[in-house]
Amino acid sequence: MIVILFGPPGAGKGTQADLLKEELSLIHLSTGDILREEVSNGTELGLLAKKFMDAGELVTDELIIGMIKNKILSENSGKGFLLDGFPRTISQAEALDEMLSLNNLKVERIDLLQLHVWDSSWFKEDQWYQTLERLKSTGKVACIGVSVNDHQPDSVLELVDSGWIDTVQVIYNIFDQSPEDKLFPLCLKKQVGVIARVPFDEGALTGSITPQTSFPKKDWLFKK
Repeated sequence: MIVILFGPPGAGKGTQADLLKEELSLIHLSTGDILREEVSNGTELGLLAKKFMDAGELVTDELIIGMIKNKILSENSGKGFLLDGFPRTISQAEALDEMLSLNNLKVERIDLLQLHVWDSSWFKEDQWYQTLERLKSTGKVACIGVSVNDHQPDSVLELVDSGWIDTVQVIYNIFDQSPEDKLFPLCLKKQVGVIARVPFDEGALTGSITPQTSFPKKDWLFKK
């Protein structure tokens, strides 16, 4: 299985990645983490990347692609990969397409490519959809899905009704049941799968968080 997370900084990719990698036993490949690791280990690619970073320049697609490819080829545990922050550009997407076509990932296809998070303006520009449809038509991607912006279930009604997507991820718990009004009935009608996001309200409903609970510094719930 291969899962790819898309989204701008702060969209919650890291949070979702931590949950998915544990639940699905996936190897989490974050471009930021890999880049820091390569630089710290003084690898050939890391040293080249450090020159760009020291100069205040962006690391080239060629180096990022090389690091991701090396990491994918060197990892042989887990049930698949979770790509976080890659691909970010057209050339990176084309490189990923090539990696998949060469069967370097040892999987037949990506089961679900989930866009995180959805922006309704994308519906007016179908280039992204045409690209993903090509991957589906060649058998490299089985399903396409989107994650809904926080507490905005109606923002994807037009998209779901279009038949373009196979799944939708939406916040749904006892505090926010608004998807039941319009989104869920439409998903049922269009046979679109639903992924409940934060069903336990980011841990608040698990019964294990108290005023004395502390969180790691990297956790977004951490407070000094």
